[in-house]
Amino acid sequence: FEKGDVILDKLQKYYSDYNRWSDYVSISKVRAISYRGREKYDEIEKVLKEAIEISEEKDVHPYDLLPIHELSVFYSYDLGKHEEAVKYGDMFFEKLKQYDTITSPDKIRVLDSIKKQNLDVINLTLAKSYTQTNRLDKAYECLKYAEKGFGDIDDVEKIMRVYSNFIDYYLKKEDLDKVEAYKEKYLEYSKRNNDSLISSLRKMTETNLTLVTKEKDGVVVKEENKRKLLIIGSLGTFLLLVIIFQRYFLRLKYEKEKIRLELENEQDFKKFRASLFINIAHEIRTPLSLILGYIDLSADKSISGDELR
Repeated sequence: FEKGDVILDKLQKYYSDYNRWSDYVSISKVRAISYRGREKYDEIEKVLKEAIEISEEKDVHPYDLLPIHELSVFYSYDLGKHEEAVKYGDMFFEKLKQYDTITSPDKIRVLDSIKKQNLDVINLTLAKSYTQTNRLDKAYECLKYAEKGFGDIDDVEKIMRVYSNFIDYYLKKEDLDKVEAYKEKYLEYSKRNNDSLISSLRKMTETNLTLVTKEKDGVVVKEENKRKLLIIGSLGTFLLLVIIFQRYFLRLKYEKEKIRLELENEQDFKKFRASLFINIAHEIRTPLSLILGYIDLSADKSISGDELR
C-alpha cells in the first residue's frame, strides 16, 4: 500500500502539472480501492468527492462517471448510508443519459468501456440501497437488469450476490415462496462457484506436480520419489478440498441463520402490532362505554330532569 501511495502521488502530481484532468479523475477510483484495503473510509470519501468537484470544474466527461459510481458503491456497501448511495447512483444514470449524445469516437469508446465495467455493478448496488429504503419497485428493476448482465457473462460470484439481494427484496415483500425459490438459486450457484474453485485448485496441483518433475533437469526420477510427490500432491489437494467444503457449509449455515432471524423479527413485529391495536381499542372502548351509559339514562322517563342533570 505504501509503495502504491508513492506511485499514485507521483501520477496525480504529473497529471495536475500537465492539466491531464481526465487521467487525474480516473485514478481516484484506484486510490479509493487502495484506501478501502486499509479501511480508511474518511479518505475514500474525501478523494472521490474531490474528483467529482474537479470533474465539474474541468469538464472531463465521461470520466466523471468513475468517482460517482465508486462513491455510490462506497456508501452502500462500506458505510450502509443507503440514501447517499441512491443519490450518487441516480446521478450516475442522469449523466449517462446526457452522454448518449456524445459524438467524439474517443469519448464514445471511453463511455462504452465505463458502461461495460460499471453498469451491472451500479444496478446491483442501487438494488441493495433501494431495498433497504423500501423503494421496492426500483429495486426490482435494478435486480432484473443486474441478473441479466451478470448472467450473460456467466459471472457466478456476482450472480450469487444478485440472488442474495433478491432474498432480501422478497423478505421485505413478505413473499416466503419467492424467498425459498431464490435460496435454491443462490445455493445452486454457490455450488457452481465452489466446483469451479475446486477445479482450478486441482489444475494448479497437477501443474505444480509437473513442474516439480521437470525441475529434475532430465534426471530419471525414481519410482519412490514419484510416489512421494503424488502423495504430497494428493494430501495438498485433499486439505484444500476440506477447506473449501468447510467454507461452503459455513456460508450455507450463515445464510440459513440470517433468513431465520429475519423471519423471526418479522413475526415479532406482527405480534407487537396486533397487541398495540388491541390495547388502543381497549383504551377507546372504556370512555365510550361511560358515555353510552349516560346516553341510555337520558332516555329513561322515570328519572327527573334534576336527577338527570
